[in-house]
Amino acid sequence: MEYTIHPELPAVDIQRARAWYKATLGLDPVTVDGEPVPADADDDELLYDTGTATFGVYQSRHAGNNLATAARLVTDDFDAAHAELLANGVIFEEYPIEGNFDKDEHSMFTIHTRHVPSQRVMSIQRRLYGSETDAFVTEAKAAFAAQLDGLEPAGPFTLVFHGIVDADNDGPIEAMLGCSNEMQPTELIGVHTEPAHDEAYTIITKAQWGFPAILAAYDAVACSPESAARPGSPLSCREVYLAEPDEINNDEFICDIAFPLT
Repeated sequence: MEYTIHPELPAVDIQRARAWYKATLGLDPVTVDGEPVPADADDDELLYDTGTATFGVYQSRHAGNNLATAARLVTDDFDAAHAELLANGVIFEEYPIEGNFDKDEHSMFTIHTRHVPSQRVMSIQRRLYGSETDAFVTEAKAAFAAQLDGLEPAGPFTLVFHGIVDADNDGPIEAMLGCSNEMQPTELIGVHTEPAHDEAYTIITKAQWGFPAILAAYDAVACSPESAARPGSPLSCREVYLAEPDEINNDEFICDIAFPLT
């Protein structure tokens, strides 16, 4: 039996993906016979031929969640290709290559545990999608600052994920900030006591914070022996912020990824 195998890469928006492959790599989709696909074609799967290999792109709501290597670009002139891709808007990120370090001694994420005392917090909770998160964070921080009216917060800014927040799922998500026991709720801001709890966490840098790279940190804590030994907490996973993103460099710590324990 003879057959051909080619890789398939997912995309949330197939038409946006088509525009990206054209603008970034100069590729146009073709039919199985190698003929150009019309620009107005309403396909949910595309086939590309680079001249040395073929690959498909298909529409999927799960696109962007895979942290493993999906494809490699091979070139005789790395520096030239790198410069051209940078000019076309590609953002490069660096990660340790699996197998190039001793996992027993140099895990990418170190898992810690700690006890968190009960704390009074201001809270804003909302259902929203991944693309709306930044605007929500900006709004919440501004509202908390106005409510504090010059007072220092009693705890760190924290994002609590009560459900998945991405292109297809709307959480909900909750923004919290520690406050005094005298703080009163408003129409926008709720106030409640976050119960004392233990949690497993890891600290990540700004370089590790971007999506989807941050998912590796979530997986590391969720799958850690510390979390596995004490599952089932009624409290949700969270990002506990140590710094403002626009005030630090990529190699500086930005937040903890934390999972409450039972």
